[in-house]
Amino acid sequence: MRRLFLISSVLGLSILVASAVSAGQAPKPAVQRCDVTVTVQADKSASGVAKYTVLNPEALKDSTIVHQMSDMPGISIEGLKATAADGKVLETSTVKSPGFDKLLVKFPADTKSPFIYTLEYTSKATGEFRAPVFVPTFPVAQSVRSFFATVTLPPKMAFHGDEFPRAQGVVQKGDSAVVDIAEVNIPSFIKVEFGPGSAPLITGSSVTTFISFLFIVAAGYWWVYLKNRQFKAA
Repeated sequence: MRRLFLISSVLGLSILVASAVSAGQAPKPAVQRCDVTVTVQADKSASGVAKYTVLNPEALKDSTIVHQMSDMPGISIEGLKATAADGKVLETSTVKSPGFDKLLVKFPADTKSPFIYTLEYTSKATGEFRAPVFVPTFPVAQSVRSFFATVTLPPKMAFHGDEFPRAQGVVQKGDSAVVDIAEVNIPSFIKVEFGPGSAPLITGSSVTTFISFLFIVAAGYWWVYLKNRQFKAA
């Protein structure tokens, strides 16, 4: 009888430990993909549509997705609307804080993974053009490109080659240039310089490229120098 009790106790403890480990390894929320479409006007206002695919939303507290909004001087956001994939309008609210504001999106309590929703908004910029992006406060699912954006510039405006994140390519569609962007993580804003006429010779991107080129040349020269010293020493 004592032996049976001991075996039962060990089995019970094993089940409890396994349950605890299983609970500790419960799936965490993650962004599987984010697609952003930005259409820019000549006055540097822009309409934005951001589509998010979120895994394991049921693990989020209070059925709420919290996003960070970068507090950028000269940038305002209007007409914000959140919609689920089935067309249901979702409840939103904002929390002000220094540096980053927060956007809260409430989703139905019975939501299952994956959860797809869209944020629509209009941004207005004074000075340098930037389009804000709402960043969920949890990571992307994998270390692969999960953020994709297209920025359509105003008609008859040229892309001036200074952007953030790095552009993957620029195509012409009718009178408008379209800048394609892809990144591993979700940035808090998109920056694209544009204007009439061709791109200036010196831009932030061209300077970065030139510095990278100089670094590669210097590294190559140093490698050759060290190899020559080794050869002479031998």
